[in-house]
Amino acid sequence: MAATDTDVDGYAALDVRWRDVRFDRSFEKRYSGHCEREFPTLEADRNRAKGSIAACALGLALEDFRRDVRVFVAGGTIAPAPTPTPTP
Repeated sequence: MAATDTDVDGYAALDVRWRDVRFDRSFEKRYSGHCEREFPTLEADRNRAKGSIAACALGLALEDFRRDVRVFVAGGTIAPAPTPTPTP
């Protein structure tokens, strides 16, 4: 059992409200990231595994945020986050 791997999932959400007062522009959006990796079963509950997964999920959320900030600073419009579709 100890030699097997187990999945460790991480999810991060980042709520941002950004306002450019000079040009009276703003956007508000939630960025999220999900990461899943396998770790040896005995390591899956340890801080190293949890930290690695949390960093991965947050990094994915920040990638989308960085992209939108570049667009916003260049004067573009930020598309709203997609509305999740309910599952039956």
